[in-house]
Amino acid sequence: MFLFCRIRTVALATCLPVFSFAFSGISDAAKQDELLAHKTATSLKVMSFNIRNSNAPDGENAWPRRKEWAMGILREAKIDIAGLQEVTGLQRGDIAKLLPEYEIYGITRDPDNANGESTSVLFYRDRFKLLDKGTFWLSETPDKADLRGWDAACRRTVTWIKLQEKKTDDVFFFFNTHFDHRGVKARAESAWLLRRKIPQIAGDLPVILSGDFNTRPTSEPYRTLTAKPKEGAASQKGPDIQLFDTRLLTSTPAKGPDSSCFGFRKSLTGSRIDFIFISEGIKVQNFTIDDQTREGRFPSDHLPVWSTIELPGGGWCVGGGGGGINGFGKANLLASVFHGAGASISTPIAWPCL
Repeated sequence: MFLFCRIRTVALATCLPVFSFAFSGISDAAKQDELLAHKTATSLKVMSFNIRNSNAPDGENAWPRRKEWAMGILREAKIDIAGLQEVTGLQRGDIAKLLPEYEIYGITRDPDNANGESTSVLFYRDRFKLLDKGTFWLSETPDKADLRGWDAACRRTVTWIKLQEKKTDDVFFFFNTHFDHRGVKARAESAWLLRRKIPQIAGDLPVILSGDFNTRPTSEPYRTLTAKPKEGAASQKGPDIQLFDTRLLTSTPAKGPDSSCFGFRKSLTGSRIDFIFISEGIKVQNFTIDDQTREGRFPSDHLPVWSTIELPGGGWCVGGGGGGINGFGKANLLASVFHGAGASISTPIAWPCL
């Protein structure tokens, strides 16, 4: 149990003398630094990339001809977490070999097809600890894997992971999806489903959502995802979340074209259908749609999209980089300091970020 000066509304000035008293019993400067350390905000470089499935008869643009290049983009851009779409079983195996520094998670959308497509997520294994993971389907019964949703042409999934950044202990969720390319109702309903399911899974923790949404910024599904809570065409009950387009929030000018899908040809104007959305409180440092080519060829029929974001947090916190979630740090260490200074307390004390 943590004790925050016992009364949450107590003035900061009331807490500071007690805090000073605790530190008066510390002679080791290193321990003081450990107890009162500046918690830097967690910066993440995240990506959404439809890599085009290996089952497609693409000739000179087939997966074996471009896999090293496509996956090399992640390494060269120093991507921390990537949401990939159309990843087949064969491609998951190739990615694991080409990018051994990343851990990959994703299950096929078709339970009866081991080489079926998935919305796989990659994350840099040395930086993050995987706390939880899961998949649900974009349908009227999201926990059942054997159904198409509404008027969709294909089964569609959402893959999610819960990660903890190892240095800062920040915990957050990353979701990745691929909306149907034909079903108009399916795309509209999928957007509402995400608004309900994401907060059910993630609670109040920061959220990043990547995906090929097969829909443009002027569409109903986009408006649904970005509308304020409880706004929109349908009335929703239960948890709700508003998401924000990273391209619109970047603190530096967005780079690249205004399109992300073009079918291995020259980019088409205004065809931005691949997005990275974030929950409230996350800052955006930059945004890029990468239109690099080699000898007139592209790494996929979609362009990789990435953004550098900053999770909520920072400030002065007890415990520096250890032990707690969201900067609360090593409460037990501080409690031991109070005991060492002669204070008689029975409850560990943690100092929240200010």
